[in-house]
Formats: sequence, C-alpha cells, structure tokens
Amino acid sequence: MNRIPMLPLLLFSLMAPLAQAQSQSDGCEPLIQRSGVVSLAMQAGGRATVAVLNTNVLPIGMSRTLAQDLGLGVEPVPSRNLLWSAIPAIVGQVSEVPVSLFGQDLTIEQMYVMDNTLPFVALSLFMFDDFIIQLDLPKARLCSLNRSALNLKDVANLRMRNNNGRAAVQVAINQGEPVWLELQLEYPGALRLNHETAVAMGFADGQATDSSPGMGAGQADSLQFGPYELGNIAVAFPRENTPSVDGIERLQRMGRRGGGGGVDIAGAIGYDVLKHFVVTLDMETERLHVFVPQ
Repeated sequence: MNRIPMLPLLLFSLMAPLAQAQSQSDGCEPLIQRSGVVSLAMQAGGRATVAVLNTNVLPIGMSRTLAQDLGLGVEPVPSRNLLWSAIPAIVGQVSEVPVSLFGQDLTIEQMYVMDNTLPFVALSLFMFDDFIIQLDLPKARLCSLNRSALNLKDVANLRMRNNNGRAAVQVAINQGEPVWLELQLEYPGALRLNHETAVAMGFADGQATDSSPGMGAGQADSLQFGPYELGNIAVAFPRENTPSVDGIERLQRMGRRGGGGGVDIAGAIGYDVLKHFVVTLDMETERLHVFVPQ
C-alpha cells in the first residue's frame, strides 16, 4: 500500500479543531491490535475482560463462555427480536449486566449471547451514537468526543452515509466511478467487493484464488479515500454470485436502524486500510474525517 499524499498545510489546519475537541473529550481508551483484531480492556459483570470491536448494527453482546463464567442466566431470544432471531450464532440473551467503559459505570439492559468458546464481549463502535467517535489506530486509542466541542461539518473530508446502522463511505477504485463501501473494522483485509462489482471492475477475470473457500483475490492499482490516494490494495470477492444469509444484512435491507437511509453497497473497507488512519465520525450527522498522522 503506497501513494499517500500528505497535504500537510491543509490537513494540519483541519486537525487543529480535532485535537482541541479531543482535549475536551469524554475519554479515550487504549486499544489492543493483534492479527487484524481490535479490542480494548473493560469490565463486565464485575470482572476484567476484553471487548472485540466491530462496526455492525448489533450494539453489544458476549460469548456464552463469558456469560457462564459470570454466572449469568442465558434467556431465550424473544421471537419479536427479528435481528437476533435471524442470526444462528446468537443463542440467547442476558439482562441487566453492569459494565465499565470510558471511565463510566453502566448497566446494559440486554446483551445478546453468541456461541463462542472464548470469553469476550463484542462491542460495536456505533453503540456510542450520542457522541462523535474517533478511532485512532496509529496511536491505538478510541476516543469519544462531545458534539459541543467539535463541529465535524467544518472538517469532514469524506462522504459518509448512515446505511441503516452501518457507516458507508464513497470512494473511487482504479480512478473509476464512485462507489459506496461500508467501514468494517472487523474485516482484517483491505477491500472486499461484492460479486457484481468485482465483475464490473474486471477483478473476476483470471484472478488468483484467495485462501478462503469460494473467494477470489486481486489487486487495485488505486483507492481514492477522501483526500488520499492509496496504491496496491488487496481486493477479495466471492467468485460466484450467491445470496447472503447473514442476519445483519437482512436487517439492513429491512431498514430497522439508521438515519440517512440506505445506499447501494459495493463492498467493504477493512482493517488493513483503516489501520493507517485516524477516523473521526458522527453517525447522527453523517460526517466523517480521515487523517494520516506523520
């Protein structure tokens, strides 16, 4: 990955209000980054654990192993909860769970429980929709900023939409027409395109096979990401056009959450791109700023 122009005078002038807002923030938490997985330390049920961060529409949950370790009773998911019922990995829910995060003691009314043997919490960044969120992977920290401390409209430099609960940004691949990609922190790769987009952009013709079954692999010469042009970007895509059975995608189509309405999604931007940037976003106002620190 290369060709990241720094535009220093413009970007440092934009970062000044961001730095000022951060000094007035509600708090920052240090991040742990290992093999493309981003997590932070937290307390749940009075016990130290880790929260694995994601950017999906499920606010907060825990593994069945952690629920058992904490002695929490796992209840069935009510049939009226269409999202949780649609995801096979979700095996139940727990109620009234005390947690400590960003220096605050909270009680989570309900958390979903997933079938996993490792003791951890799954935490979506978009759970904090009352704040501006700043994901600073180069410095390994996550900060929550008061809207009163920063008018993100003045510094936003990348088009964003609240796509039914997920953040979608408009980018250009290989200097082509703009497309919308979701920010997916939980995806460890760089770019993942849907089958139709990969075919239209020529990635599906004679490309190598990815390590994942049924996936193809290619390389984009360029990715225009806000004011930055990145080069030599790994691209993954399904080799066949198979319908999704993912419960989260079903919820997005249903439009259960979100402010600005849906846009046509061509794929996702993952950790391997985001790790170079400080990403500051506000889901409520659909504003986003990206910055590469020196």
